[in-house]
Amino acid sequence: MDIAPIFGVIITTPSHPPPTLVFWRTPPVGSYKINTDGCVKDGFASGGGIIRDSSGQCIRAFFSFYGDCTILEAELRAILDGIILAQRLGLSVLWVESDSTLAIHCITKGGGPWHIQATIRHIRHLLALDRDTITHIYREGNQVADLLASEGWDRRCYHEYSSQDLPRRHRSLVQIDRLDSLLLEAYSLLLDICMGGSISLFIAFCFAFAFHSIVLGGQVLCPPPLYSYELYIYGWGFLNPPVLP
Repeated sequence: MDIAPIFGVIITTPSHPPPTLVFWRTPPVGSYKINTDGCVKDGFASGGGIIRDSSGQCIRAFFSFYGDCTILEAELRAILDGIILAQRLGLSVLWVESDSTLAIHCITKGGGPWHIQATIRHIRHLLALDRDTITHIYREGNQVADLLASEGWDRRCYHEYSSQDLPRRHRSLVQIDRLDSLLLEAYSLLLDICMGGSISLFIAFCFAFAFHSIVLGGQVLCPPPLYSYELYIYGWGFLNPPVLP
């Protein structure tokens, strides 16, 4: 028996917002995407990033060690390093993506402490904001850059990878990003078509589970274990991505 109405208490169930998909998107044809990330551990900072074309293929990746600086400065320096690398390679029409909302705000809106202003001015000088784009991405969609930033902290130097010498784990994440960009765009259509978000999320998850098991490695593989995946309330991420042969 529900006695709440007897005492004039109205109980309402709060509505939950629909899940937000978190995944990496390919840039438009003719443009290039730079994903960057900064890292600070034990008082020392590093950064990393990757440049990809409209098909999701890696053009160049890098990591760097910055020493003693703040996380905001590391994020900005990683963005700057990525833009400089892209321009050195002769690439234009850039889409810069970072998981630091504060760094993006400092670049697009201004502000921030005095010691980062020179870096911000340098980034603005190199970017054509009427042509180039800079946006935020959740960390779960920025895993390649996150891995590179951690590698910069571990190796404490500057290094670049071409598409040919990119390590296997990095290539696995790049491949997953490419597949997810196609798969989850299809899921966006499912989300609009299906009656409930939970139903469409389940359908998309099952489809992704089967799709990854078949496509990765170019052969029919056994489905990866369920504990390899994690569903987030605003999307999904890969905890232990399969490593390409």
